[in-house]
Amino acid sequence: MLTRYFLLVGIGAFGFAVGCAGTLDDPDRFRPDAEAAPVATATPAPAASCGDVEVSIVRLRCSSCHGATGGTAGLDLETPGVLARLADKRTVDGTARLVVKGNAESSALFTKLGKTPPFGSRMPTGTPLSDSDIACVKAWIDAAQ
Repeated sequence: MLTRYFLLVGIGAFGFAVGCAGTLDDPDRFRPDAEAAPVATATPAPAASCGDVEVSIVRLRCSSCHGATGGTAGLDLETPGVLARLADKRTVDGTARLVVKGNAESSALFTKLGKTPPFGSRMPTGTPLSDSDIACVKAWIDAAQ
């Protein structure tokens, strides 16, 4: 009986020490309907309050990795005219379009800002954009013609 007790305690301690592969930092991610949840959450922002999104958000927060020369994944978010250059271009793996003018929800440039992007890691790495900055990026893409 005592051996069984120590065996169970040992197994429990091992399980606690090893832990599980997931974390509960974002418990909604583990909901069965999590796939139906929006990829990036953005409260509508009046375009006037956003200013020049390309300069104040995209270049400022993204161009350190996605610069004009040798940007990560070949993505240049530093050179002016980001929306026009990326419109209808495919991601490196070809699974999504980088920018769909007038439709942020279908644009990888927007969906990568959410907590659980449809592929790869959330951008930018390190400190994520604020909800208001994400809303401005959404408004910027949605307003594109």
